[in-house]
Amino acid sequence: MGKTGVVPRYFAYGSNLSVAQMRRRCTDVVPGEPARLGEYRLAFAGSSKNWRSGGVATIVPSPGGSVPGRIYTLDEGALSRLDRFEGSYDRIEITIGAETLWTYRRRSDGPANAPSLEYFAIMAHAYGALGFDLAELVAALPI
Repeated sequence: MGKTGVVPRYFAYGSNLSVAQMRRRCTDVVPGEPARLGEYRLAFAGSSKNWRSGGVATIVPSPGGSVPGRIYTLDEGALSRLDRFEGSYDRIEITIGAETLWTYRRRSDGPANAPSLEYFAIMAHAYGALGFDLAELVAALPI
């Protein structure tokens, strides 16, 4: 439980959309409902050795934009493990509806870099499972 007695909730939008991946990282997570984060857009940037040097997902402020994702319920231990795993990201507070949640944002938005096929496939599968339009994910790819 958080310092206010509230169980932490986390908005995932990248490869953590995959429940299987999240459970490998944090065994006690409870996958929740699909959601949208307003006033941001999805982008792929940087590179990751874990994903064959492809870009990884990040969110970029964008008036009128929205990013599809999934909300997870975590315990404090899971949140701490995610903090360590998401080393090139900062944990930030966001608001969806009336709820304040955690998410992660890359420390640097650039340079734009296409994701590996494996990373993209994980996200595409989750988009389909959650009922999101795959065209939104394709639109985030750098040209």
